Amino acid sequence: MLPVGMHGKMRLANLIYSQDYRARECTIRLSNGSFLQSPNLLEPVAFNLFIDGVYEPLTMRFLTLFAGSNSTFIDVGANIGAFSIPLARRFSRVLAIEASPRVLVYLRRNVSLNKLDNVSVVPCAASKPGVDSVPLYIPPDKSFGMASSAPQFHAEPISVPAISIDSLINESPEIKVSVIKVDTEGFEADVFLGAKNLLCRPDAPPIIFEFCDWAESRCFSPGAAQRALLSFGYRLWTIEEYFSNGSSLRSPLVSGSYSLVAMK
Repeated sequence: MLPVGMHGKMRLANLIYSQDYRARECTIRLSNGSFLQSPNLLEPVAFNLFIDGVYEPLTMRFLTLFAGSNSTFIDVGANIGAFSIPLARRFSRVLAIEASPRVLVYLRRNVSLNKLDNVSVVPCAASKPGVDSVPLYIPPDKSFGMASSAPQFHAEPISVPAISIDSLINESPEIKVSVIKVDTEGFEADVFLGAKNLLCRPDAPPIIFEFCDWAESRCFSPGAAQRALLSFGYRLWTIEEYFSNGSSLRSPLVSGSYSLVAMK
């Protein structure tokens, strides 16, 4: 396995592994010894896991900071388990929230494959309060991780169950949320609005989430998720600035694509 982040590594991998090879269902061995089954290696998350053995190393590093006894990790947009599975042995409990029926098959399979009894798969969308279901547009197999409630890929929507994180926590009051990861293809603001009670508490958990201008602009004004967190009393950093002890953001980012950290 070549070093993570090696210059030109992904370009080399694309030359080595043909489209036909990558189109097959496969089992990926992660750097920590866990295994993930994936529909294919055409999807970027799966291919990165296959090549590096880890997905988004800085995000993994951030999440690991909050692991320990009696710790709970909420993974919103869990995909096939890129974070939930390798982190399950570090956290006492993982709530893996995933809305796509296509992806849920593999997420559940990966929990079983790794014999994890502390990962609870939540088969729904995390959304704002008072919403019982949302439309979901399923992408083609080569982009299986990109299911979204925004129209895309000329697909007809299906209806999937939805729940707010506050409602989910109320169902299990013994849960002490240690950290949250959110990647919901532009609908992060709805996730945070549905977690307002949790996120406005003095002991509100740290969060890492994706901001992508084109994805968020399909449903909100870009920066909406950041504005929600700022209104709840959080401070925001890009993940690179967070780990270099850089300054927090003075205002929401409205263009580009970033992994963002939110802390009280």
